[in-house]
Amino acid sequence: MILRINTDGLVALTNKLEKLHRSALPSAVRGTLNDAVYDVKTNTMMRSASQEFINRDKNFFKANSKFDPATGFDIKTMEASVGFKSIGGKNYAVEDLEQQESGGEINKKSFIPTVFARKGGTKKGLVKPNARLSSIKKIINVRDSVGKNSQEKFVIAAAVAGKGGFVLKGNMLYRITTAPKSNLKTRKANFKAEPIYSFKEGRKANVNATHFMEKATLLTAKKLPDLYYKQGERQLTKVWK
Repeated sequence: MILRINTDGLVALTNKLEKLHRSALPSAVRGTLNDAVYDVKTNTMMRSASQEFINRDKNFFKANSKFDPATGFDIKTMEASVGFKSIGGKNYAVEDLEQQESGGEINKKSFIPTVFARKGGTKKGLVKPNARLSSIKKIINVRDSVGKNSQEKFVIAAAVAGKGGFVLKGNMLYRITTAPKSNLKTRKANFKAEPIYSFKEGRKANVNATHFMEKATLLTAKKLPDLYYKQGERQLTKVWK
């Protein structure tokens, strides 16, 4: 966004501010820029994001975004910015936003959650706390088990993992919900397992550009004249008081 003082009303206000005090105009411009980035963070960004993304966490965008306010009195170098920053360590969801803004490849997508890993059993649900990759400490790989066939290997892997454990079979990661009860010597057992992640080693996801931040910025840019008027009047009111 660029604040352009190119209308009769804005020019007249600017002339008043220049004559008022040497800090009046820079203060009005600085306040306008800060109001603008704050509007993006708290208003237009949320509106744009709701149109482009499945809203799994209402606080995600607010909690992981921040704005750096404009400072000083030099209008030529004055700027304010708003963007995203991982809070409390590395956050791949935040880092992925860059690719989702302009399009491209997203790394670290070897595991993709299924509906069984999400609350409510739908794509819109957040990943359950006990199904998050960060909470999975050990995975038993079926290919490392000994058995006559893949099913026998799966049973043995499930027995080793136990109830609540995780087993990787081919392109799917399972959570064992009911562990095998029969003797391993029989190589036969009934158990239940939920497919919670699809798996493909080294997978990258191609995403189309959303330009959601660009759209949010353009919405706020339309408000710049009004924001400048507000800040300009504020400076004038200070003197009149």
